[in-house]
Amino acid sequence: ILPWSDQGIRALVLREGNAQLVETPRSGVMENRREITARLRLASDGHFRCDGEIHAWGGMAESFREELWMLNEAGRKEYLSSWFALRAPGTRLERYHFEGLDPPSDPLVISFSLESEETIPAVGDLFFLDPSAIQLLLPEFFYDETSESPFEVVFPWHETQKIEILLPPDFQIDTFPAPVEVITPFAEFRQGITGGAQIIRFTQSFSMKQIVIPEDLQASLREFAVAFERARRVLFTLKRHAEKGVASF
Repeated sequence: ILPWSDQGIRALVLREGNAQLVETPRSGVMENRREITARLRLASDGHFRCDGEIHAWGGMAESFREELWMLNEAGRKEYLSSWFALRAPGTRLERYHFEGLDPPSDPLVISFSLESEETIPAVGDLFFLDPSAIQLLLPEFFYDETSESPFEVVFPWHETQKIEILLPPDFQIDTFPAPVEVITPFAEFRQGITGGAQIIRFTQSFSMKQIVIPEDLQASLREFAVAFERARRVLFTLKRHAEKGVASF
């Protein structure tokens, strides 16, 4: 697969002594993907720890490398801390490790540990947990209400995240959000939740299928963004029972 900056451009190709002007092929959605897997452990006092890995291929891996290659170790930690601050607000990056960064190889793997700086919101013995501890973010043009020209992305991509949430023994699920699915010609978003007494499995996926969004679809972009934000605001309501055992890190 060519680097994303060399895809979809006119290039001169020599074949058997003949020169031909061709357009370089573009990669598909699944060739540019990022997968996040994580395990979140909730303590009885409402703090949590999240350990996981990011796997990235194609353009998604290149985007990370372009930011990280020229940085020293302190700069890399600062970049990752900022990256997680956008997607996991209220957490602190405690540990990280790279594989496939230098020399470059796919998948690029980033292992990480996050710890919450504050407890999750609570009213009495009811706690409110955002299951998307690491949030998916839409490109900013989904929210643009003023543009009169087509939007274009550099490559199509796919993101998934699977978060396993372990509850302490004195907690139980009080309310359980329904699954969500938003499908359009240019993008898809899915969110699913399963689990039992002390464990919740939360999955999200987003696909950007088109690289050019014409003017006549821009209203649909904003409708997609509204549905996406509504889905992201789902919360589990958890109830704590004082008579059961407690858990900490």
